[in-house]
Amino acid sequence: MSNAASTLHRVSRDLRAIDVSGLDEADLRVATAEVRDVERVLASVKLRIGQQANQLAAAGTGADASAVLLGVGDVSAGTARKEAARADVANAMPSLSSALADGRVGAEHLDAIARTARSLDEPTRQALAGLQDGLVEAAGRMPVDTFNRHLRRQVDRIRDDHGLSRALQQRVRSEVKYW
Repeated sequence: MSNAASTLHRVSRDLRAIDVSGLDEADLRVATAEVRDVERVLASVKLRIGQQANQLAAAGTGADASAVLLGVGDVSAGTARKEAARADVANAMPSLSSALADGRVGAEHLDAIARTARSLDEPTRQALAGLQDGLVEAAGRMPVDTFNRHLRRQVDRIRDDHGLSRALQQRVRSEVKYW
């Protein structure tokens, strides 16, 4: 067992031993905040696993993130794909990866960006990636629902020509040239 696997095994065992039966409401709120922090750390570890899997797949020495994160069938294929998409977002926007590891943003914030990016053309996706520092700041202070609306506004600003430049590009490509 590798050092990483051994550490995760030990942490998993310790977390299972936690007893919350004697906590009052204030302590339950504190415990909930700590659980959310642990969830973010674990999401960061899964993200790094996905990134490493993609590197191994690119080198031809392993399976891609979706296959590795699927594990031994202990999660749905949809969950594995979502976690793999987080790795893709983190590669495109490294500051989001750091923010997740630091607990400043949640994995659902990365999911929101992945969902948004899937529907964008490459230039718009790259422009959105250029806004990563502002997205980290916004995600750190917004719940996911609000952050989704913020993302839509950012995409609208990027496209503020209302698709005119894309229409012009399509027109130029479709014109017949006479020699």
